[in-house]
This record gives sequence, structure tokens and C-alpha cells, in this order.
Amino acid sequence: MQKKAELWKKFYPHESFVNFLKTTIKSLAGEGTHRSIWLHGAYGTGKSHAVLTLKRLIDSSREDAREYFDRFPNELSKDLFNRLDGVKTRGKILTVYRDSSSSITNDSELVAAIQTSISQALDAAGMEHEGDFSDAILNWLKGSERQYFSSLISGEYSQLFGNQSVDEIEAKLRVEGTSKEKQTLINQIIRVGREKSIKTFAMDIDSLKSWIRSVIDRNDLHAVLFIWDEFSEYLLNNRQSLSGFQSLLQFSGEEPFYMVVVAHVAKHYFGERDNGRKIFDRFEPTCEIKLPESIAFKLLGESMTRTRDLAAREELKGCFASLQARTHDSRAFVSNEINIEDDLLRGYFRCIRILHFCSMRLHRVLHRISAVYLNLFRIATTKSSKVFIGISINTVHSTTIRCSCPICCGITSM
Repeated sequence: MQKKAELWKKFYPHESFVNFLKTTIKSLAGEGTHRSIWLHGAYGTGKSHAVLTLKRLIDSSREDAREYFDRFPNELSKDLFNRLDGVKTRGKILTVYRDSSSSITNDSELVAAIQTSISQALDAAGMEHEGDFSDAILNWLKGSERQYFSSLISGEYSQLFGNQSVDEIEAKLRVEGTSKEKQTLINQIIRVGREKSIKTFAMDIDSLKSWIRSVIDRNDLHAVLFIWDEFSEYLLNNRQSLSGFQSLLQFSGEEPFYMVVVAHVAKHYFGERDNGRKIFDRFEPTCEIKLPESIAFKLLGESMTRTRDLAAREELKGCFASLQARTHDSRAFVSNEINIEDDLLRGYFRCIRILHFCSMRLHRVLHRISAVYLNLFRIATTKSSKVFIGISINTVHSTTIRCSCPICCGITSM
């Protein structure tokens, strides 16, 4: 997440994202009976980028959020900004992000994963909390049970733990964050606790709820928003044992703890008689991230920023007027075919103008290079080589550079 800290500012807020943002604001405002959100969409539609942008909008300062809204005035209204800002001013909102769920096969592992992720977010925000599952294990290992656990991992469970010592396990549990290696280790310890009836390792949904309540009260939080990306695998692994997850979703009606689960599938993923379908009663109407046919034109238009070079800007302005006149019929055809507004095609011209402008500059550079080469080699080469070089350079020099864009249909730079 830190490596992508500024990526959200470049995210284009298309219609389905705006609907997702509105639904989230509604949940954070405490509106509706069910306040957790199911976000789905096909591969490559930008679900992960969308939830990253949502998280950053909630975490950002008022000024940064305003800057993002001002960048897209046609897509993001002032009213929507005021609603978002109003929710954020009600109190602190802790946003938690987690991805991957393939290693979770039971409620204890689900509880440990959620608690560890919340603890990490609290630490990053400088907030207080009671120890999480890792701390509970470490405290347990300080007592007389240490020798008992050592005998288990060196004997019956030696293969499970790869012959690690207690000291090595403690060192990994103390590492901050929620790495895959750490989560795998925690799941292994949970398995030992379940099979050997060690209560310290047997966590349940009710204990997690109590812990979340203490986190909210201790830090005076308005809400906890838990975003879980790549959640489909959890549903695959646990489709017949989702009662614990369902109870956690019901918890959002009691306390301001709201989940955003991100999957590749909508609720039709489960069969009509599958018990898993019941969990969708705990969600707001599902949100789908989908890209309109015109998104490519919008993204290309938004990707271009105006140059500060005034001379270049004037030259580009002249190109634009020419393109407007010469592409009228082509724009009308494209607009009718894919139902795209003419303003979007004009925005795309910013990209074409740059290419057109660059091609003219390139032509001028080639012209100068050809003159330099001819002067340098006129005396040093033979007559035959001079002819060869002249032909080669003049061939490059006289080649017309064309745009292959389907809109401008072969606009030449010369």
C-alpha cells in the first residue's frame, strides 16, 4: 500500500466507482440496516485500484480530497464531496486493508487474520489496542507451557513447523505486519490449539467482536472500515461453513464495523440451495465495478496535462483547430457507433495533438541531421558511398510520418 501511496490521485472516477463511493458513504453515515459492501467485477476492471482510491479518500486530508474532486468536476459533484467530508468530520475512521484469503479454512483463522490486520492499522495510525493473537501466543509461551509447546513442535508436529525451534517461532511472531509467512505460522499454531484443546489458541467470533468493541471505545472511533481484497478464495474454501462470517456481518448492525469484500464474482456464485447465499442478506445491494466502452477515450484524455511551454502550447493550439475541421465526419461516426460524447473525442485530441506535434519536431530534427551527415561525409567518402548515404538520408527525410489513429484516419505531419 505504501508503494502506491499516490496512485489513487490518478484514478479516473467512472460511474460505477462513483456509485461505490456513494454506497460506502451511506454505510459510514450509519444509514440502512445492512452496512457491509460486496464489490465485484470482472478481471482487469480495476477493483483493487478502486478500493485503494476509496481508502485514500477517507484517510486523506480535506485539502487532498478536495483536490481530487476538483480534478474531475464532471464526475464528482460538490454535494458528494460535502457528504464525504461530513462523514469524516463526525469522528476518526480507521481504514484497514487486507488482500488474499486463500489460507483461511475456519473461523479461528478468519478471526486471527482480521485481528492481525486491524492491529497493524492501529499501530500505523498511532492508536491504542489490546494485544492481538500474536501477542496472546507470545505471552502464553512465557509461562510453563513453553516446554509443552516445544515438545509438540519437535515431536508430533515437527513436520508441520519444519523443525523450527520455539525461539525461531517467537521471532517470526514479533515481526510487524501481516506477511504470508506470518499468517501461515499463525494458522499452524491455531491448528495445534484446535487439535490439542489449547484454549489460548482457540479464538472465536464473539471474542473478536468484544475486541473490536474495545478498539472502537478506547480510540473513540466513528467507524472501522475493513477492506478485504481478493476474497473469492475464502468463499471457495468455506462455502459450507460461513456462519462465523455471517455473524461478523450482522455485527455491523450493532457496532460501526463495516466490511468491504472484493471478489471476482457476484452473488450468483452460489447455487440457489447453497447456504452461502444467505450471507448476501447482510450486504447492501452489491456494487459492481465495470468499465464503459468509452473509458479508453476518457483515460487517454485525462492522462494528458497542459504543457507550461507557451510557444509549444500556441503551436498545439493551431494543430487542434485543423483537427477539429478535418475529423468532423469521423467523430460523428465513432460517436454513433459506441455512444460516446463528442467532448470525449475532443479530449482525446490532446493525445493526437501531442503525437502530431512530436512528428513535426522529429521531421525537423531529421532534416538537420541529414544536412550534418552530408557535410561530414562529402569529402571523406567515395562517390558511390556518397550516393548511398544521400539516398538513405533523403529517404528518411522524405518519408511522410502519419498518424494511424482511427479518428483522424491518416493525418500527415507534412
